[in-house]
Amino acid sequence: MKSVFTFLAVLFLFLLLSPSAKAQGIGNPGQIITTSFANAQFGLPIESFAFNRKALINILRKSRGYIMFGYKERRFIIADNKRNVIYPEGATVNKDEVLHNFGMDVMEDFLSRLESNKVNIEMRPGGVLTISEDKPGEEDGVTLEYSIPCPPLCPW
Repeated sequence: MKSVFTFLAVLFLFLLLSPSAKAQGIGNPGQIITTSFANAQFGLPIESFAFNRKALINILRKSRGYIMFGYKERRFIIADNKRNVIYPEGATVNKDEVLHNFGMDVMEDFLSRLESNKVNIEMRPGGVLTISEDKPGEEDGVTLEYSIPCPPLCPW
């Protein structure tokens, strides 16, 4: 029994220290990348919704530690750290519906880097959700990705 516990502890430590866990930002999920890298890595957005940066900052104030984004019935949803829908009003999510979880620190860092007043919440092939700076033309902006899906990995 002791060897099984030791094995599990070492396995957990290995997974926690692995590069993919660090990229996922365990404890503060999300990573800021260039939009060109996001396009190459995940494909071009299939659906996109322009959102005012200041409105998003106000929404962030309604959550603590984490903010979650989802896509349901052809519309984007923003929920707090307890999966309570903040935007749009009246929308609901079931406990088995996957939301993409970003750490508040990463989200605030992302928003502070933006030059534009708009962000695009995007769905890409394979169910990848990204949030990108709305930049016109060929200019490369920043994109937020590497969220943690909830469920199965919820922050509480």
